[in-house]
Amino acid sequence: MNKEIGIIIGGVLSLGLAIFHCSFYNLFHWKKEFDKISIINAKVFMTLHIGLISLFLFYTFLSFFYTAELSKCDGLAGIIVGFYAFCWLGRTIWQIIYFKLLGKIKPVFHYILILWFILLFIAYSYPLAIKIF
Repeated sequence: MNKEIGIIIGGVLSLGLAIFHCSFYNLFHWKKEFDKISIINAKVFMTLHIGLISLFLFYTFLSFFYTAELSKCDGLAGIIVGFYAFCWLGRTIWQIIYFKLLGKIKPVFHYILILWFILLFIAYSYPLAIKIF
């Protein structure tokens, strides 16, 4: 399998997360929820969320337009790919431990997120693993 496949798959999965995060405002009824907290906390929360969407889109852009460079995992590209893979491993663990089947979240949603995060970890780890081994 070509090392570039992992980067492309990671880009598609990152784009999916960016799109999914754009639905959070309505999906989680943030208008109603933000009315319960201070305006500064609501603004900080939205700012962080928009930053996260921007980060997903940035990694999507890198994955689609710098596929060859990232797949070689040389120098800075290796650090970028390794960091992103490590972040998704951490996010997987966080999902399992911190969000363990909350009453408001359907179990299938919880497991889909775990699978999505594992796939992101594998996609970005794949070229790095091939380079190392």
